[in-house]
Amino acid sequence: AYLSILYLKLPEAFCIALRGKVVLYHNTATDLKHHEFIRYKPQRDGSKEGPVITTIGFLKEAPHVKVHGFNIYHKRRLILPYLPVICASNNKGRGVVGVLEADFIQPTHSKQDFEKTNVYQKLVTRLKEMTVEYWDTHCELLGYTAPRKAQPSSAFGSCSKQGSNGKRKLPEQPDPPEGSPSIRTSEAYNAQIQKKTLLLQENSKLKQQCLNHEMSEKELSLKLMKLQAELKEAEQEYASLLRVCSSGDGVHS
Repeated sequence: AYLSILYLKLPEAFCIALRGKVVLYHNTATDLKHHEFIRYKPQRDGSKEGPVITTIGFLKEAPHVKVHGFNIYHKRRLILPYLPVICASNNKGRGVVGVLEADFIQPTHSKQDFEKTNVYQKLVTRLKEMTVEYWDTHCELLGYTAPRKAQPSSAFGSCSKQGSNGKRKLPEQPDPPEGSPSIRTSEAYNAQIQKKTLLLQENSKLKQQCLNHEMSEKELSLKLMKLQAELKEAEQEYASLLRVCSSGDGVHS
């Protein structure tokens, strides 16, 4: 399982064999449901690096899984598998997994960790924020209760009305007439938001299809390599049998 995700993308004519069997390539991002793509712009030594795209979502086994964290690659090689960036207390962040390629930070000599630089710490902090933001927005999809948003406090002085419990109430405002500019603006805004949501959903579907096609292509490539190896082995065995037969005919004559 570890070898199957060791590389973010396998080059052509390359495969990993373990105990005589080819290890099938696997992209963790294809396991994520309700996934999103989040752009992160790292900054190193005062110069901005290129944007990094992080794929984040729930594992397909969620919520019946305790795994969470980020698979962080460096130049397509896995350095930190499922790095936990938060303490999943009270199930918060449970099943949330992300995949990203962080070429802007330097791994250690053993390729098992990253150098604990200021840039690395900023990345971990941002990944923690991503996890919390994603969980707060999508946890209801798994049956969890979404956290309540804090209500902004308001002070209206003498124009506010006092309730029986001593809390201030907003002054009653008449409903705007139907067809007023505020209603038309609200309807246009909602339509724009709905259109944007549909476009994002369609984009996510296309991204998922691309990942699936890419995975299928790699699997077919591995099968082709395996068949070519078997064919070469059969040809060598056939040639060996021919030599044996030729040698036997010579002795008989």
